[in-house]
Parts: sequence; structure tokens; C-alpha cells
Amino acid sequence: MAAQKTIAVHLFLTTNRVSELQNMGIIAKSSELDGAREQYINYLRDAAAKRQATAGSNDLQEEKTRLVHHQANIESIKEEEKVGSLISADDVESTWMAMSMAMRAKLLGLGKKVASTALGITDYTEMEELVDSYVQEGLAELSQDGR
Repeated sequence: MAAQKTIAVHLFLTTNRVSELQNMGIIAKSSELDGAREQYINYLRDAAAKRQATAGSNDLQEEKTRLVHHQANIESIKEEEKVGSLISADDVESTWMAMSMAMRAKLLGLGKKVASTALGITDYTEMEELVDSYVQEGLAELSQDGR
């Protein structure tokens, strides 16, 4: 039977801690040094395994909580899309692209349209009204087309 002091020095513990471990039944009071070491190592392994099992279940619970949270967010987004209060980024992008292309086409055609009808106009006000009418016509077409 090894003395508590010998066991304490060997396991890097205090004699009080060795006494506590013996009272808890972790290290047998009649143990030799090798037996006390094995019992203490087994105790540490068991404690580590319990911590790991608990940490694993906490991680699992955390992941389940995160999953439920994200699923609820997805359902909320789907609901907002159904009632029309949310538009997907792809829809917005494609609509803006179509509007930009239509506006570009209207603006590029404006010069030829004005030039073909304004050939004999010499009055500034009359020319301004003609150009303005073509711009208004193009804007009206774009607003009616939805693009």
C-alpha cells in the first residue's frame, strides 16, 4: 500500500485531493502506486468521455435549434413571396435588365425619329415640343409595357 503523499507526488496532486479521491472510491485506499495510477487514469478517461458526450449532445441540440430557426426563416420568406411583399433578387434583376434594354432601344431610336420628322423645322419651340412628344411617347410605351 502506497502512502497518500507518494501517490500525490506521482500523480501531481495534493495529499488532500488524493484523500478525496480515496473517499470517493476512485482510488482504493489499499492500492499500490501502479494501481492508484491506473485507477486515476481510468477516472480521468471516464470524466473526459462524459464531457465529450455532453458536449456532443449540446452541439447536436445547438445544430437542431439553428436548423429549426433557418427553416422558420425560409417559411417566412415563402409566405412573404406568396402575398407579394417580397420579390426575389433574380426577378428584380431580370426586370431591371429588361427595362434598361427597352429604355436603351428607345433612346437610340430617338435621334432617327426626330431627324426624319424635324427636317424643315426652324422654330426652337416647335423643335422642343417635337422632341418632348417623342420622349413622352417612349416613356408612355415603357410604362404600359411593364418594362
